[in-house]
Amino acid sequence: MSAEDLLATWPRLQREGYEETSPEDRRYNCVAWVLGENHVWWEPPSAPGQIPHRGPTFWPDEAPHELSAEAYAAALATRGFQVCDSEDWEPHYEKIALYTTLDGDFSHAALLREPGTWTSKIGDWEDITHYSLRVLEGDAIGRVAIYMRRFRVAVDKAGSPPAPGAIIPGGTLKEGSGP
Repeated sequence: MSAEDLLATWPRLQREGYEETSPEDRRYNCVAWVLGENHVWWEPPSAPGQIPHRGPTFWPDEAPHELSAEAYAAALATRGFQVCDSEDWEPHYEKIALYTTLDGDFSHAALLREPGTWTSKIGDWEDITHYSLRVLEGDAIGRVAIYMRRFRVAVDKAGSPPAPGAIIPGGTLKEGSGP
């Protein structure tokens, strides 16, 4: 997505600022991004093709197979996230925000990196850093509906998260689900 298209869709980004943090990548979506699972697209089996992508899709077996924000919250709970009350920074927790459309369907997830600094994967486009959850609210994504948190994931001495294959248990991984 060009910077012009991004700013036309989310004009508040222009006023409040943002940074592109990685280029467009059609292998993973915003849910995978907040989990650090950038090798797979997270979506329920009832939604294939919602956004064309490359590579496998994944959805936890125990999560409802629907597009609701509650189903996505249940899916994220399989990775240790629990619903919480606010977006406020808590040093021992990772925080995420789930957005919903006006009809209640899940539309986006953002991760709080540090106080006042959020990161988002914009569909199958680039990853961005933004400084408020509100900059993305509007017709394209909807509004923040659910906050979640989990204890920070351990990293190795080099600061790397666990290997991707180690964080996919308990679900359905479909190879080559995208175009």
